[in-house]
Amino acid sequence: LPSETWNGFHDLRADQEAYKSGFLDPDFARLIAKVRRDVSVTIAEDENGLLAYWPMHIGMGRWARAIGFPFTDINGPIVRSGEIIDIPECPSSYKMAQI
Repeated sequence: LPSETWNGFHDLRADQEAYKSGFLDPDFARLIAKVRRDVSVTIAEDENGLLAYWPMHIGMGRWARAIGFPFTDINGPIVRSGEIIDIPECPSSYKMAQI
């Protein structure tokens, strides 16, 4: 992923108390991706830019686990302040990229 994307992840997470855990830091996902090949991130954008991102492990059989599993105890999408996303209703325009 380009550095602008990573910067956007950092900006989205900044100043949101709910996302202060180091396990939700984009750099944690980058570190895990250096030692595992199954790390991906779902990226949601709308007309205002980056809406959410969600790093995870995607394994054979397409199962998903928390990034850093089983070590981590927190996982979920990091969403722009004041926004809500409905996971089952995620549009097909959301993209997934391997880290």
